[in-house]
Amino acid sequence: MEEPGRLTRKKKKEGVLVKCETSFECPAYEKTFCLCVARDKEPHNPREWYMLKISSEKDKEKEDEEKVAKKVCQITDAELRGAYLAFHHDNRHQGELDRIPTLSPIVELKLGKSYRSYGTSSASVGSFVYRIGGYCGKEKYSRNVRYFDFSRPEEGLKRGPRTICARCRAAVVGLNGNLYVMGFDGGGARLDVPSIWGEFLDTRLVVEGRAKWSALPDPPSTLGCKYLFAAALDGNFSGKILVLNLRTYAICLFDVTEKSWESLDPIVEYYNGFTTHPIVVGTTLYWIRGPNVWVYDFLKKALVSMPIGDSKICWLINASNPTEMRPTLVHLVGDLFCLLWMDEDCESVHCTKIQVSTQLGAVFVLGCHRYCFHHMVCLLDCLPL
Repeated sequence: MEEPGRLTRKKKKEGVLVKCETSFECPAYEKTFCLCVARDKEPHNPREWYMLKISSEKDKEKEDEEKVAKKVCQITDAELRGAYLAFHHDNRHQGELDRIPTLSPIVELKLGKSYRSYGTSSASVGSFVYRIGGYCGKEKYSRNVRYFDFSRPEEGLKRGPRTICARCRAAVVGLNGNLYVMGFDGGGARLDVPSIWGEFLDTRLVVEGRAKWSALPDPPSTLGCKYLFAAALDGNFSGKILVLNLRTYAICLFDVTEKSWESLDPIVEYYNGFTTHPIVVGTTLYWIRGPNVWVYDFLKKALVSMPIGDSKICWLINASNPTEMRPTLVHLVGDLFCLLWMDEDCESVHCTKIQVSTQLGAVFVLGCHRYCFHHMVCLLDCLPL
């Protein structure tokens, strides 16, 4: 790699040539994500749902850009690297105003027909998207369930069977055709409804009108009922759900067949919270905190953090309110991930593809694509379908 050039007064690099030292073969993938957004003036009234397809098939110009960007983190001087990356990120979108793809909602609810509540939880089961519970104001919490089918969006939003007890900010996950709801931040016990820590629903019976929620066995007391995250596991742990407390870092596994719980060692080395909700790939959790990607293997009990190789993103995470940027980490394939985040104009969403290499201890930015909305929006949820 040639020596980095000097910085100009505008903090832009000149004369810097970054070469890829190793070849990078991108495995084939195609992912579809469901984006739930709200108008900027109605952040808790989501009326629009979008479908975003991300594929490994890109045009030649973008592929060349991604290959060049792969080893940009190898500029050893931190100041030069930061200046180069900020320049590179802003430059890659120059001249795109007339050709940025504009997303159109696949489901758009009429004003007043959406679900107005705070703390509503979302999950997907097949092509169905469910939204559960929420805070309705005046110390009232909801048991309502709304759902729609992305394969038949013209049918719109429908009512599902109400949960046993009210839920707000619950952990929700779909597995083997069932929908699991765990914990609550508010809600729970009422005079006429007993407190149920968790419950599940056979979604295959929803359309027939025969579905009914059933209670789950209580977990170990260390897990608690608030600030929970849940994810379905695969591979050797297929049929199990990982549940993590985002405040105490306690971890448990729930076996959906045996309906039994197993406690794992908590993430004892980490006490800084989560900028994004974790995602689980195999036995490894990935999440973003500040300008770093954190990686934790719950079997090996190994925790590492690596800086994101794009100072534009790092600056936004550090300088802005993460609730406005709405960063969301999703898995593509292998060690490839996508970081979805809102631009400052709140009219576009960035899809930044990154490679998380624990062997090299670095997060490489491979490319960034931008998609526009017709108006200012708030990104509320991103669900893989």
